[in-house]
Amino acid sequence: MTTYCSSYEHHSAADDAVGRLLAAGVDGDDIRILMGAPDHDGPAGSYAGPVTAGAPLGTYAGQAGDHDMGGFAGRPATLHRGSFATIDRETITTVEGGRTRRVQGIGHRALIGLLVDAGLDEDAAKRDVRALHDGRALVLVRGDDSVEALL
Repeated sequence: MTTYCSSYEHHSAADDAVGRLLAAGVDGDDIRILMGAPDHDGPAGSYAGPVTAGAPLGTYAGQAGDHDMGGFAGRPATLHRGSFATIDRETITTVEGGRTRRVQGIGHRALIGLLVDAGLDEDAAKRDVRALHDGRALVLVRGDDSVEALL
């Protein structure tokens, strides 16, 4: 069997493709949905009034803010920006038995390995992982030539 990989601009479009595959009789165990989330740490938004682009951070308790977060474990803040909310998240969803979906986290290395095993070269796999963080979704499915037309 061949593994097909198709990219979708929105997660809902990937779900629609999975629905078509299942309706055509493709075994859910042969389908994987890959999704990502962008990094979502850093200053954003405002409180009690608008903030212009590039404006400095405000003050708190009389202390002027800067864009660096505090240090941790004796390391200065300049070594790392972020907090515990700094995550880079990818998920793989399996469709078990055609109905139940199981979502689990998957790291960069494992995700790239999965895509390479599916037949992509490593550079293409890395580009696809970056695209996941821009909101795209990928559907991987094992099947014959008829599966490709359903994606």
